[in-house]
Order: sequence, then C-alpha cells, then structure tokens
Amino acid sequence: WQNARKFTKTMLYKIDDLTNLLKGTTWLPPPAGKYEVGYVDIMTEGLPKESEYLRLYYPTHQKHEDLPDRCHIWSEHTTKHGFINFIKAQVHYWPAWVNRSEFKLYGLVKHIEKLVAWSFRPVFSLGWNWMCNNAKIPVIHQAQPASPPSGKWPVVIFSHGMGCNRYAYSKICYDLCSEGFIVASVEHRDGSACHSRFYHNGSMEEIKHLQMELSDDEYSVRNEQANQRAKEVIRCLQLVKNLNEGIQPENILKTERGYDLKDFKGRMDFSELFVMGHSFGGCTALFSASQDNSFKG
Repeated sequence: WQNARKFTKTMLYKIDDLTNLLKGTTWLPPPAGKYEVGYVDIMTEGLPKESEYLRLYYPTHQKHEDLPDRCHIWSEHTTKHGFINFIKAQVHYWPAWVNRSEFKLYGLVKHIEKLVAWSFRPVFSLGWNWMCNNAKIPVIHQAQPASPPSGKWPVVIFSHGMGCNRYAYSKICYDLCSEGFIVASVEHRDGSACHSRFYHNGSMEEIKHLQMELSDDEYSVRNEQANQRAKEVIRCLQLVKNLNEGIQPENILKTERGYDLKDFKGRMDFSELFVMGHSFGGCTALFSASQDNSFKG
C-alpha cells in the first residue's frame, strides 16, 4: 500500500510538470505600489517550537519581468498537494465555526472521502490541473534591496490562515511591501499549514497538515495551535529585530546559501511595527499582540 501511494504521488507530480509545460507561464497581478518586491526564505535549525521559518519580502527596484527565472510558481508540488490534503482534512472533520450550507459540493466530496478515499488526491489534483493556470508570483528571489527614502522601512509580521503557508497570501504580502514595508510572513509549523518542514539533527523533516479525528476535542487542539502560532510570531519578530541589529541567523536552506542579509541592518523602523493575519492568522495576530506590546496595530 505504501508503494502504491508513493507511485501515485510520483505520477501526479509528473502530470503536474507536463500540464504546467503545456499551459505555459502566467503571472499573478503585479505589485500595486511603486516598488517591485524581492524575497528571501529563512529557516533556522531546530524543532518547530524552538526555531523559525519565514519569507521576508522587501522593496526592490529590479523588475520581475526581467528576471522570470527567479520568480517561482504559486502552486508548486508540495503546496498544491498540501492544499488538497487540507481540503480532505476539512471534509473529514468539518470545522464547527464554518457554515456547511454555503458549500454546495460538500455532500459529493464527503462521499468521495468516505467511500473511495484513495481517489481523493488524484481527483482533486487532475481537476486542479484542468481548471487552474500555472501562475508565477511577481516577486524576485534574492533581489537587491532598495534603500528606504526616509532611512527606514516600517515592518509587518504576517500570519497565514488554516491550510496555507508562508506564500499562500503572496498578493497581500507583496502589495503591502510594494507600498514601502518590509513584510515577514511566518510559516506556522503547528500542523495548521497545508505543509511545512523543519531541520533537526542533520535532516529535513516534513510536517503534514494535521487531520483532526472525530474523537478529538476541537477547542483544545485549536487553542494549543493558536498559542504555538503566537510564539512563532514572537520568534519571527525577534529574528527580524536581530537582522536590524546586524545579527544574522544561520539560514540552513540550501536555496539561500551565499545570500548576505547584512543589507537589512539599520533599515527597519520598529516604532512602526504591525502584526496582521487572515482567519486563523487573525486569531494568531490578536494572541501575538496581547503578548508583545511593541506591536502598534
């Protein structure tokens, strides 16, 4: 059974690649403000409750149209299939706070999940390939940071919603950034993200979306996650403050090797510090603001 699942996953990834090749490249809408946007991912070593993982968005003058190879697609393999796993988990244990009557296909999807669970991912994956474009995010990996006109950039810490990740809300984050903010988007590793990972004892470990079981107490599970998320926001804030002081973390991501974070020293204004999020991220923002009074809004 494990071999069958592995084979199915491999085939779905190959179909993804073929579909993306046939469809060609499209873009999410460009940044709304006057700046273009660069980004770098940062992960520190350690267990999820003691380390950090985030995407740092920052203003740049480089143009994303000129550097398309440094702009990655929004629905890469792990993200797409993470979203599908999230949908399956929600159907399996429907959240108490969501009005089910607004979701017209819930009954059909529930039958698929209950009667032929093995087909859930292939059905949704193929449907995604048929309906959706292969959109790139118009933000440039490791772009050259722009100098703030007034000396420093205000800062926003962003918390994603249930079943998302550090770049699921890219449009919101890069639009904010294009108006002259540095935006640190946390990837939560409490099991609420669509997928995530951490590096510990020399290996990268995957974190799947937490699927609640019918025997679970929903409030207890979500309350524990919300508290962990708030701590992740506070650790992210401390990392960004350290960057502003010239203290660089040891970024263990291979894709970021060679990138010097020294350009962020002295560039951030923490008298203009904000925390925001959507859905479960909104809850996280409130928890975080209650624990750190340096947030101004």
